[in-house]
Amino acid sequence: MEAAGSGAAAAKALVSKQESRPQKIDEDLADRAELALEKGCSLRQILNFYREKKAQRIQQSTTTAEVIISTVLRETEAFACCYVDSLFMRGNGGALRGPTRFVSHAWMSKIIDTFLSILLDAAGWHRRELISGEFPNPDRPSPPLYNEGVLKAESLLKHLKPGVLDTVYWFDMMSQNQHKSVCGDCVTCSHDEAWLLAPAEHLRADPCLICKKRKYIPCGCGVANAKPGDPDYQMDLFRVIIMRVEAVVVCLDPCLNATDRIWCAAEIIESLMHSAVYFRLAQDIDPVCFKKMKAFKALVDPLEKLTASRGPDRHYLLQGIAKLEGGIPNYDTLINRALELNLGMARKLGQVRGAGLKAVQRIQRLEIDMSWAEHLMTTADLYQEGNFTNLLSVISLQLRCSRLVKLVDLQGLGQCLGQLTALTSVELDFKGCLKLRDIQPLECMGQLVNITSLKLDFSDCPELPDVSPLWRGVRQMEQLRTCKVSFASCTELTAAGVELEEGRMTNLRELDINFRRCSKLFDISTLGCLGWLYYLNVLVLNFEDCTMLGDLKVLGCLEKLANLTTIKLNFCACPNLKSLNYLICIERLQHLHL
Repeated sequence: MEAAGSGAAAAKALVSKQESRPQKIDEDLADRAELALEKGCSLRQILNFYREKKAQRIQQSTTTAEVIISTVLRETEAFACCYVDSLFMRGNGGALRGPTRFVSHAWMSKIIDTFLSILLDAAGWHRRELISGEFPNPDRPSPPLYNEGVLKAESLLKHLKPGVLDTVYWFDMMSQNQHKSVCGDCVTCSHDEAWLLAPAEHLRADPCLICKKRKYIPCGCGVANAKPGDPDYQMDLFRVIIMRVEAVVVCLDPCLNATDRIWCAAEIIESLMHSAVYFRLAQDIDPVCFKKMKAFKALVDPLEKLTASRGPDRHYLLQGIAKLEGGIPNYDTLINRALELNLGMARKLGQVRGAGLKAVQRIQRLEIDMSWAEHLMTTADLYQEGNFTNLLSVISLQLRCSRLVKLVDLQGLGQCLGQLTALTSVELDFKGCLKLRDIQPLECMGQLVNITSLKLDFSDCPELPDVSPLWRGVRQMEQLRTCKVSFASCTELTAAGVELEEGRMTNLRELDINFRRCSKLFDISTLGCLGWLYYLNVLVLNFEDCTMLGDLKVLGCLEKLANLTTIKLNFCACPNLKSLNYLICIERLQHLHL
């Protein structure tokens, strides 16, 4: 989810608004943030790190904290620096400036879940694509990319595009100097007189020499953690960094451990207020969390119950949230609604009030992943009319409902989509919804009159009998420029159902409709309306393996499309075709690639 009004100017605004602090401190905060923003790392570097360290130090069950102790701190101990300045990272490009993403994650989570979430974010993949290898584009690497706890880093480094691999993140494990932040500390004893008399000795010791307890992050560097006011202090920088990046990526593991941490909660709140937040879940939901989701129970505990490895951090973060408009209760609600919205549960979205409501109203880009809900039979269980009323600024929507094998209808969802009247780009994925029969509610999408880009995937929905309601909605989108729709392997579909109107959709330039393997499709008479798309430049129609398709007379209408520059027609494995002479008209169109 992305909010309006983010960017570098906002970061300066944050500093200027902290009027309670002296101006000298404000300038210091901005300066320290600028230095921190020079310590980014790329997906390429993260994959190289995993490839080199997995054999000895990264197993399927290894947590982020364990990797920090065994690798990050050990390899930087002599220099007491952040990991991006280590010898290993210098050999792989070193620290990178200008991160565009901030990684929010739980140190108790398995490191592989965090790496997978970052990968999904950079590549724009769906978690099922990563695990199954069913990629929609042929240029993506061959499966499997992740299997039994092992990520195929070599294949990813070889096949991913440079623009993906070079995505830069601010990832505290690598970007923050852990030697001056957390390592060697004992929260209960670090203010003891004995500790203060010999700090290096106590910092190196594990267990603690005073309380005899094992330390959370032991280290042998002996460097004291920076305190507020020190030039190396970094614990207060996350707000400024979040305002300087494009988005916060929340790395979710199957148990949603990140939602139990007050640090992650504070980072989510800041992202909702000032930039954007995307929740990335790479693996299947844990059964306990799944039961909560089915019962519509809160996924995030009240903020005052969330944990932190160090008590002072928890107090500092809660104190900061309490000072915000509406206080802690307001943000208890906001975080739960934001996570639920990302997972496709919007029934309680109307409960957000105050500053939280303003944050919801600023969201510009919305990603919803419902693929966890394999039990779902109707979207009415998750959506009710009015749920999206407050999403006033959303201009881009990506909704993933693939492989919901019990889903029958889209009640509730269609009505909610119709409320997002600011939308200009929509992508809906219903691939593999084996029982889906009723898409009548999607006719409400006709209210989305500002849409310029539309992508719909209904492939492998074998019980879908009628798609005409969808087209009755599409024909109202007069600003639409590109439209790509797939009904591949909709084996119960008998009619094309395309219903457009003359004089409308004059802005449409590219149209791609896929009927591949629609084995019962025989009626394409409604395609005559394509002749009204006078300004169309690109047309793609795929009828491969439509074995009952016969009369093509209706396609004679394509002769009217004088502005076509590219047309692709696929009639492979269509044994009953007739009236082929009507396609001769296409040859008379000039400047055409056939």
